[in-house]
Amino acid sequence: MEDRALRLAIRAKIENGCLPHDTIPRVWAGPGKGETCDGCNATIPKDENVMEAVGGKGDEVRFNVKCFSIWAAETCSFRAEEPAALDKGRVATRSESRLGRAQIAGHRSAGETLGA
Repeated sequence: MEDRALRLAIRAKIENGCLPHDTIPRVWAGPGKGETCDGCNATIPKDENVMEAVGGKGDEVRFNVKCFSIWAAETCSFRAEEPAALDKGRVATRSESRLGRAQIAGHRSAGETLGA
């Protein structure tokens, strides 16, 4: 899968809750044993490393190194773009994402509800 398509696929999994959007406190790495990468759904062979972690909600994730790197970057971006949605305990819609951080803060201070 090409990098742009892979980035979009991982971002979509973060947005729909299939992948965690919060930080993961501990990550383990080791040789693959045929696990399925949660980022690209490919099998991680023995000659590649698998990145394994348990998210804050107890959800286990496994990535190949490339997908882990993309996931880590996308979660940072996601958290920066979605402060109002995350405060409400839900994932923002794409239209909310497009508002941008400054506009979300402006709506929030004005007492408006996003996505209503």
